[in-house]
Amino acid sequence: MPLAAFATPLVKQVLPVLEMALDQQNPLLMVAEKLDGEALSTIVKNVTAGVVRVVEVDPPAYAEGRRKCMEDLAIFTGATYVDHELMGYTMGDVTPSMLGHAQRVVVGRNSTQVIGGAGDVQEIRNRVADLRRRIAETDYEFNKQRMTERLSRLTGGRAVIRVGGVSEENVNERKLRVEDAINAGRAALEEGIVPGGGVAYLLVQRAAKAYAATLSGDQRTGAELVVCALEEPLRRQAANAGEVPGMVLDKVRTMGHGTVFDAQGLRFVNANEAGIIDPAKVCLDSLQCAASVASTLLTTEGAVVDAEPHDLTIMDRVCAAAGMAR
Repeated sequence: MPLAAFATPLVKQVLPVLEMALDQQNPLLMVAEKLDGEALSTIVKNVTAGVVRVVEVDPPAYAEGRRKCMEDLAIFTGATYVDHELMGYTMGDVTPSMLGHAQRVVVGRNSTQVIGGAGDVQEIRNRVADLRRRIAETDYEFNKQRMTERLSRLTGGRAVIRVGGVSEENVNERKLRVEDAINAGRAALEEGIVPGGGVAYLLVQRAAKAYAATLSGDQRTGAELVVCALEEPLRRQAANAGEVPGMVLDKVRTMGHGTVFDAQGLRFVNANEAGIIDPAKVCLDSLQCAASVASTLLTTEGAVVDAEPHDLTIMDRVCAAAGMAR
């Protein structure tokens, strides 16, 4: 799809570009400031008559930011940005070699997606490197935000995930899994990853114990409850897999920081090699949410639950840590 980036086109300059699109038998995307009535009517008449396929969209941002965004688009698609004030030529001077190309363009009501630009890869990389350098050097938050947006446009990608199944329930269940995976990936990009399978909580247990020792009274009791609870994710996974929780816990501790328990394969493996990892943000949020629920439960001063046999061990350990009798 040919693309042309222009600034304030006039009607007499529109026709040559439309003729180029007609000669190439390709749809044309025009990213330009708002067309005047006569120029717009010329395009509409040609499109309505089926002579050419053209769509015009407004450029993003304003002033200097608009010029930079248009230059980014030109680099991405291999087009030439046309601005009479800066370059001395207008749309009437455009040649076919100045049009860029893209695999696909999706124009919506409030956004335009340009996919698969045919710009020079090295030029795109140079622009990306320059933006990253300027983002690192600037202290002005507004400029940093605008340059980050430009960087995301040049480096960002999109993927379409098609989810199918044998029934509506099956499709919905798979969709939820895909959404969880996407959200986990985003969280990992934000704050990194840690060993999965509940091992990340064990890695901070020693520091939590040391902190609890500096407290006293109810604060120390609460901290010791958290220390006790940090073991439970791994204990529950081991119990669900039919293993002895205490033995699994001890072995993970003695085999090093990178070792996790593979509940599916019933073996101890390296977290990174086996892909058993968790986003650090998810682990932190889970711990904070658990503490919030526990605080709410404590303020109610009571709760009604169905005691199951496999929950008795956990309750005994929690009560023992808190110094309470069952």
